Amino acid sequence: MAETNSFKGIFDDEIEGGIKSYDLVAIVNHSGGLLGGHYVSYCKNNVNSEWYLYDDSHVSQISENYVENSEAYILFYQKKVTESKLKERLETEQHVNTHTHIERPFYVSKYWWTKFLCMSHPGPINNSDYLCQHSQIKLKFYSDERNEPIEHQFLRLSPKIWDYLVATYGGDQAIRKLIKCKECERDHLALESQRKKDRDAEEEDRHYLLPTEKWYLISTKWIEKWREFVDGSPQLPGPISNEDLLIEGSNQPKPGLRRIIHYKGLTPGIWKYLKETYGGGPDIKRRQLDIYESKERINESNNIESKPKAEEKE
Repeated sequence: MAETNSFKGIFDDEIEGGIKSYDLVAIVNHSGGLLGGHYVSYCKNNVNSEWYLYDDSHVSQISENYVENSEAYILFYQKKVTESKLKERLETEQHVNTHTHIERPFYVSKYWWTKFLCMSHPGPINNSDYLCQHSQIKLKFYSDERNEPIEHQFLRLSPKIWDYLVATYGGDQAIRKLIKCKECERDHLALESQRKKDRDAEEEDRHYLLPTEKWYLISTKWIEKWREFVDGSPQLPGPISNEDLLIEGSNQPKPGLRRIIHYKGLTPGIWKYLKETYGGGPDIKRRQLDIYESKERINESNNIESKPKAEEKE
């Protein structure tokens, strides 16, 4: 049977050059039994080629002979780089470092650039993680304080180097300017404005009923979606969906519903605000926080609400 190789074409340059060897660069050792123990690692420094022992917060230099005689639990190997690959990296990096004043640069993420410097096959250039649906830089890379400044997350490339890298490794979605998306920023400000209105409405709610008022029951699923939005989720909760509490085609509650788990109670004020803001429904009103409140009790409370007040005697 003829030998098949699903990776044919990917590693041809290294196979033809006879490079099939790897360097041992790290080891993990385990001491103890199956139910517990301790891990340490031995790692080779790629700058001075010396080995170091990493034991929790303690680091110490060790001999290569010590590593060779250890009982390895996990071994990490790094493929040796071909001369042509090493030359490509050095020449490309030198060009990037010496051509710093570029009028209209292309930008490539430092994540991909690190793969280019460390991997035989870094894969196509992919800037999609940084781009929004409008092909501009995502707002989170500007607004999240945990991120580095956007300029530090990219490398400036000349058109010559960009064309070479794309022709060699593939890729698209070129970034020519590091500017945040105005459309996303406008949408973000609109959502923040809505969140503030929702928080204000919640704070103004008195959380208790007046004698003639009823509770408005609402799906816990919907309330949780709304809470996620108020807490920062970019996804709006959508219309109120109390249908999951009712038998299809009727206003009768499904069996087995439990307060808090399946539904919660809102005062008339916050219910009115949420319904006017998000729409949906239907209204489920009860005197008590019990979706199975008896029909007699419901009718009784309805009669109390509809009965006109008696005129005051003089």
